[in-house]
Amino acid sequence: MKKHTTTKKPMSAVDVSVCTTIAVDLAKKVFQVAGEDAQGQLVYEQRIKSREAFQVFLQKLPTGVTVLMETGPGAQAWARMLQVQ
Repeated sequence: MKKHTTTKKPMSAVDVSVCTTIAVDLAKKVFQVAGEDAQGQLVYEQRIKSREAFQVFLQKLPTGVTVLMETGPGAQAWARMLQVQ
């Protein structure tokens, strides 16, 4: 996912529903989320500080959004949860 730094409005004002792709960096204490629109522009960034908040975030994602995660045991557990939705 390319990072583009030119956006017209602040990323906090953009709703995740405009994203077609979501990339997630899974860390021990923080989940870093970035989203691109259909043109490949970075339109959403958020740092989520708890597992519970991250789970709520994933449950609220619209259908059809592609979620990219790293590989590993932690990512596999989150991927299974997403596949059930």
